[in-house]
Amino acid sequence: MKKIKYSSLTILFLSANGFYENYKYTRKNMLDNMGQICYENQLPVVACSAFFATELYLKLIHGFTYWEQNEKTKLNPENIASYPEGHNLYDLFKELDRDTQDLIFTHLPSDCSEKRFLNSLKEYEKGFMAWRYIFEYDKNMDINLCSIDFILKALYEVSSHYMKYKHISKEEWLENTPHTSATFKEVHNIPLTDIEKVLKEENN
Repeated sequence: MKKIKYSSLTILFLSANGFYENYKYTRKNMLDNMGQICYENQLPVVACSAFFATELYLKLIHGFTYWEQNEKTKLNPENIASYPEGHNLYDLFKELDRDTQDLIFTHLPSDCSEKRFLNSLKEYEKGFMAWRYIFEYDKNMDINLCSIDFILKALYEVSSHYMKYKHISKEEWLENTPHTSATFKEVHNIPLTDIEKVLKEENN
């Protein structure tokens, strides 16, 4: 089990959302450009973003479950949460208690059964490991994006509910929890890549 700060679950949630949004954006972009000449393969990006977002949402739910069961009722709860290590999506789901699994099932649409949900998690249990090194495989790879959509939407809904209605974090915990930041600056006269030169010549 991996131990993290309970207050870091906020960062975990935002990170999962980032990969989920990247999945949706890249998926739409890929479909919009279907049939056109492309200089990149977006499907591995779509798949990796989807599978990693799924992993992070499951670990977030584990983190909440751990704190609720082990710390919430204490007089002085600790700023600690825990989730299973590893990338196996099916194992991460099956290690959740039955009540939490059932809660996730209630967020599935009518055309996605519990069996389909579990079969998809089993089929793609090692999806992140496989798709991030897709170029190492000698066989064709495929992915059912509709099933992935159902999984991600259900996990996002449950995670959002936890963050909105269950998340309890002391002010001093938040003050002592590291956060991420980025700085951007405008840079001019960056040399064009070979692909950008070709595209520019074609457009002219």
